[in-house]
Amino acid sequence: KKLLSKLGSEDIPASTRRYPHIVFAAQRPAGKDVLTVEDLAYADEDGASLSNFTFTLHRGERVALVGEDASVCSTLLSLAAEEMIPTAGSLQWGGSTTRGHFPKNYESYFVGDSNLIDWLRQFSENKEENFIRSFLGKMLFTRDESLKSIRVLSGGEKVRCILAKLMLQGPNSLILDGPTNHLDLEAITALNNGLLAFAGTVLFNSQDMAFVESLATRVLVCDAERGIVADHRTYAEYVQAHLNNAKDR
Repeated sequence: KKLLSKLGSEDIPASTRRYPHIVFAAQRPAGKDVLTVEDLAYADEDGASLSNFTFTLHRGERVALVGEDASVCSTLLSLAAEEMIPTAGSLQWGGSTTRGHFPKNYESYFVGDSNLIDWLRQFSENKEENFIRSFLGKMLFTRDESLKSIRVLSGGEKVRCILAKLMLQGPNSLILDGPTNHLDLEAITALNNGLLAFAGTVLFNSQDMAFVESLATRVLVCDAERGIVADHRTYAEYVQAHLNNAKDR
């Protein structure tokens, strides 16, 4: 205690923690009804299947998909992103929606040996280098780091690249499948704050429960056979219902 009392602010080393600057700004607003899903079903060649999914996503909502089988949530997000085709039912996006997708498996984005500037440039209408560098800089790729080859990126760096791509494209609806995976605490905090400030709509899942609790305005509980089995207004309601179900068993 005596040693602490003698410390001045000049004796405390500066923090080395670096926070990305994550800002999602939609280029145009979406309509009131963003996504309508009715009796959606899916089956693949390996026998995995989903059925009976019905829900509506409204403008400004941040909806978390949760369930005991995480693959169900991932499949539903891939269907919502139109990366897979449903075998039955309907999935209708509003006419004014623009969508950005953070997939569970993003390795296909990083094929080749281009540097980060050229990699991000392919997703931009504005090809000027300073414009591209501004988004990389927000994700902590500064100066020489922006010339790094995509072939040598770590998992966390690839996630930051995908987030830079989403910021650059400016969609009004985001589909995020495990965006906190491979991120450090500083980047998760920046992503959380960026999504809280986002005026658009978010459909997501995450293994980071603190992230879900802070962000979600609704929680949909997904089951492969029964579809959406519960719709909770808060994450706390979902946790309490889960505990009550466990006691009943």
